[in-house]
Amino acid sequence: MIIAEGSPTEGMLYEFIDDTVQNRKIYYYKLEDFDIYGVSTFHGPVNATPRMIYGIER
Repeated sequence: MIIAEGSPTEGMLYEFIDDTVQNRKIYYYKLEDFDIYGVSTFHGPVNATPRMIYGIER
């Protein structure tokens, strides 16, 4: 759980780094947020495929 920062009008930038991924494998992620009343909303899924070639991210 990440506690909200920023303001309702400005928002905030959040980042999640998954350091357990394997090269060239597809990963799916969902985000869940809670409003001020405790109601949750899911976003996604989105996918990502890490591709490291010779130590250079491509």
